[in-house]
Amino acid sequence: MKLEYDPVAKAVYIRLTDAVPYFGIVDRSQEITNEVVVDWMKDGTLYGIEVLCVDDKPVIEELSAFTTDREKS
Repeated sequence: MKLEYDPVAKAVYIRLTDAVPYFGIVDRSQEITNEVVVDWMKDGTLYGIEVLCVDDKPVIEELSAFTTDREKS
């Protein structure tokens, strides 16, 4: 799991798979809400989640801590 934050776009992308990113790895994107989009791979695996309008630093820090803790286990 990898967390990426874009402060200009105020967006967080959570990559949920260890698959190496390359052009075309995401087969389709599904808008869940106006602020949440999930990306699916061709085999049906959930590749990542994009969360828009994230400008709350504590939320970002909590997500970072969560992903770091998950990587240790």
